[in-house]
Amino acid sequence: MYRRKLVLAFVCLCGLMLVQAATAYWLVRTVQHHELRSRVAHDMLTRYTDVSADKQRLKVWYAQLLLTGNAAPTTRDLLLVRLGTNIQALRKLSAVQTRLLGESRLRLAGVDNTDTLDVLEKNFSNFQQRVVQAQTDRKPADNEHIWTEMLGIFDMAETRDVRVLLTAAINQQSGMSQQADAAADAVVQRSNVVFGIMILLSCAAALAMAWHFVRHLKQPLDDLLLGTQRIKKEQSAGMQPITVPERSRDEFGQLAQSFNTMALEIHQTRLRDRAENSRLEAAVSERTAQLTNANAQLQAAAARRRQLFADLSHELRTPATAILGEAEIALRGIDKPAADYRISLGNIASTTRQLSQRVNELLLLASEQSMAADIKLDFVPFAPILEEALAQTRSLARGSGVVIDEVNASIPFASIIVKIDAAKLLQILMVLYDNAVRYTGIGGVVSTQIETSEDGVDILILDTGIGLDKGEVENVFKRNFRGVQARRMRSDGAGLGLAIAKNLADALGMYISLENRSGSGCRACVRLSRST
Repeated sequence: MYRRKLVLAFVCLCGLMLVQAATAYWLVRTVQHHELRSRVAHDMLTRYTDVSADKQRLKVWYAQLLLTGNAAPTTRDLLLVRLGTNIQALRKLSAVQTRLLGESRLRLAGVDNTDTLDVLEKNFSNFQQRVVQAQTDRKPADNEHIWTEMLGIFDMAETRDVRVLLTAAINQQSGMSQQADAAADAVVQRSNVVFGIMILLSCAAALAMAWHFVRHLKQPLDDLLLGTQRIKKEQSAGMQPITVPERSRDEFGQLAQSFNTMALEIHQTRLRDRAENSRLEAAVSERTAQLTNANAQLQAAAARRRQLFADLSHELRTPATAILGEAEIALRGIDKPAADYRISLGNIASTTRQLSQRVNELLLLASEQSMAADIKLDFVPFAPILEEALAQTRSLARGSGVVIDEVNASIPFASIIVKIDAAKLLQILMVLYDNAVRYTGIGGVVSTQIETSEDGVDILILDTGIGLDKGEVENVFKRNFRGVQARRMRSDGAGLGLAIAKNLADALGMYISLENRSGSGCRACVRLSRST
């Protein structure tokens, strides 16, 4: 029942819309037709006016030629081209005007564009030939003869006066343009009235339909809305299924019956969902805990892997540079004695062994094992370790303009025996020496001092480099830390060297520090415990 009423109302509204659309289309087409008529008439008026003006200009040129013989041919050619173009354009516009109005309406209006244009073309052909020949065939003549000749050439075509024809054509096109404009305005006014009436009819029909349907649909819809609200509020608390009254046997009665069936199914589904949700929440909580633990392990593994790559890039650079320096020294210049090559190969082999040890230590550091797990303490002489570190430092400093001074010792350090892991002590010294060379400018000096203290032997590495800013001293051994001046002077580096040296020193039980010197540069200190 309601379905048929809705379909009928929809058909009526669609029909009304189609009538409105057809009326609007007809009115728009009518307005466009009148506007095109006005535009064509205005264009023809402009063309006729241009033809009349250009003829007058050409008459002036022709009179000047006959009187003085001093007339520019370019002016004549330009005027002839413009006249020919305008006449051709008038032919096309005349055809359009005939198609828009019809020959009968034009004839009733006293407009004969074809006859006017035929006369213009004959007149144009006559004076075009005459003015072209006049440039070469000019003969002296008096003023009366000149005026008579100009009238015969420019203003007459056979027995018809061209001036009269042009004046009549201009007046006719002006009147037709005004008529078209007036007709377009009248159509627009009529369209406003028609559209106003149709809008009022549409609004009245829509309001009547809306009032009818709202009056008959309000009660069933209120019942359904109340039922949905009760389902939302009461069934969540576990009450009985909600129902709505079935007031009629029409579509809304069927809808109420379907709603009651759906409400019962929703109630049963919610009971099942509560049980299932309780089970799933327990399972999700357990699985979430497992995933959280696994994610933490993965993040830790990823962090160790990133740290490993950063440490490798930093720690492998210094030994690789030393190896390259030794190789370039061995290959430089002419042939050298075998002993020199043997020394270079020995240095390369020694640095390669240190490189291998550093790789193993970095792997150990990345896996977060204790640095002490791979420490091998032994009683070793201190002097060879220091000499090896100085030799590698000189290789690093070669070409940088940094001077590596000899050791200044307050005690004979050749007899010092220490209980230490020699390779790791060498690695700590190379980190400090590399840091001193890298951040000391050209002409700077890196020096070494050996002093005794109450706790053992202090190795002091002094440089005249950029030093540290205030507040950076306590952060120099933190991983990935680089000072402001260090970043400004050297863009490379990851801030790992001193952190690794600190870890190694802690694993060996050694004291290590880095601080500013008075004046400029830094003072690095490594303290060893003497065995004898």
